Amino acid sequence: MSEFDRAYNLLRGYIGREWDRLADIDRSEAAQELDDSVPVHPKYTQPDGATVYEKPAPAMDAELARRILGVEPSASYEEIERAYVRLQKRSDPSRFDPASVEFRWAVDINRRIHKAYSLLTEEMSVTEKRFGSLEI
Repeated sequence: MSEFDRAYNLLRGYIGREWDRLADIDRSEAAQELDDSVPVHPKYTQPDGATVYEKPAPAMDAELARRILGVEPSASYEEIERAYVRLQKRSDPSRFDPASVEFRWAVDINRRIHKAYSLLTEEMSVTEKRFGSLEI
């Protein structure tokens, strides 16, 4: 097995594990019922010309956003940003073949991570966002 194959399999395993973790977090019966009532919209087209349909992501609250990023309720901006960057790098869709299932999982995981980050940082002051991440 080449190093590339080994790294690819490790990434597939990680993305699969994260996908399962995120699916367990926000799949309550009520969320599923709401998801089923929302119409399905075309999201993107695969290289072979097939259209992939996806449902819009369910609404997210602050507790769910913290669980997705893996931060405490009292987390500072720096901790939230570190968690966001770490998860964003690890689930980067460009690491996968666009026609693969892992690519679609990574796209969905990235969308959820970004939404969680946006939700948690929208309430923070501009000053904290601006100067909180400066390195001296």
